[in-house]
Amino acid sequence: MKKSLKILISSSLLSAAILSSCATTDKAPEEQTPGKKIIRTVTTEQTVTKTRVPKKNTQNTDDTQQASNNADKNSQSNSSSGKAADTPKKTNTTNAKDQQRVAKTDKDDKTAAAEAAASQKGKEVKTSTTTSKDSAEDVAKKKAAEDSAKKKAAEDAAKKKAEEEAAKKKATEDAAKKKAEEEAAKKKAEEEATKKKAAEEAAKKKAAEEAAKKKAAEDAAKKKTDEEKAKQNKATVLDELDKFSEDWTAPAQEVLDPYGYFYTSPEYGQFDLIEGEFTKKSGYNKSAYGFVFGYSQPDAKGYLKDYIRFEINTDGEYALYTWDGKNYKDLVEDNNKGTAYFYEDSSIKSGYNTKNKLKIQADDETKTYSVYINDKLIKDNIPYLKNGTHGVMGFFSVGKKNQENMPDTPVVVSYKITDAVLHSAD
Repeated sequence: MKKSLKILISSSLLSAAILSSCATTDKAPEEQTPGKKIIRTVTTEQTVTKTRVPKKNTQNTDDTQQASNNADKNSQSNSSSGKAADTPKKTNTTNAKDQQRVAKTDKDDKTAAAEAAASQKGKEVKTSTTTSKDSAEDVAKKKAAEDSAKKKAAEDAAKKKAEEEAAKKKATEDAAKKKAEEEAAKKKAEEEATKKKAAEEAAKKKAAEEAAKKKAAEDAAKKKTDEEKAKQNKATVLDELDKFSEDWTAPAQEVLDPYGYFYTSPEYGQFDLIEGEFTKKSGYNKSAYGFVFGYSQPDAKGYLKDYIRFEINTDGEYALYTWDGKNYKDLVEDNNKGTAYFYEDSSIKSGYNTKNKLKIQADDETKTYSVYINDKLIKDNIPYLKNGTHGVMGFFSVGKKNQENMPDTPVVVSYKITDAVLHSAD
């Protein structure tokens, strides 16, 4: 009886210890067998933690547990000693149920632990898969973000380039527009300047034409006046010169030596043009006659110290030369002999009693003379003599004594002034 009670108490204590252990699984650490790994499952956090527990003194642990068990057994024995003797059968039944409950609880605990471990493993696999998936998604997301950033950077660069090109294009267009406007303005200014210049030139031309027309009218009026005046003057001059229209006769024999000289008429006056008609009736055929002109003032006795002489003879020859008081200078063909020569010309009518016209024309602009025979130009650009005047005289020459046959055949030359223009001091 004593042994059965001890077993019952021991079983009750064991059951209480097992139930106490099951009830505090999540609240207190479990006793571990030294050197083994203990797995503690915390169902509330749904995680599995593996913990390595250091080795403990097995003897001390067993002694402590045994002492605890003995104390519990004594306590239970004291409190239940009165009842144990009365209910031995019930105690056995309770002990069996407790053993079944303990066995079931242990099995349930193992099953729960296995399920928790499987669940935790699945969660770890799922977590690993999720983590892997999340990692791939993060990589894809990162790559997408990088691609997006790259795309945005490319778009921004393209936009910037487009803006720069647009700005450059606009600047070019603005420059072209400005240049076109400047060229248009320049062209307009040039056209206006050309138009203005054309208007000015037209006005100037018109003014010049009007001035020319006015001048022409004035010149025509002046010319007409001059012509009328010249005509009147010519008539007056010719009337005055008509007194020289006579025969010249060589001096009589009472002149000691009349040979080898030339004799002049009185000065006709100062002329810009003079023309005379000459005829030789008798005398030496080589003895010439014509005009002497362009001389400076004669001396007190009437001698000419210089002159230009233009003359013809009955042999159909002419001579043109100057005298400077010492030497002759041929104006037809220059020579170094200081001599003047006669030259034939078909315009001269040869023989006695033939009429030939000699003309002298002065040009104050060029300060030169031109000479004509029967309206044919013989020589022009004959320079004025230094200090020369516009004076003109008619003359004839007498040959040497052995050339003339005086007084039986006197030297006779007649002349008549046919045209004349007085010199104008203007």
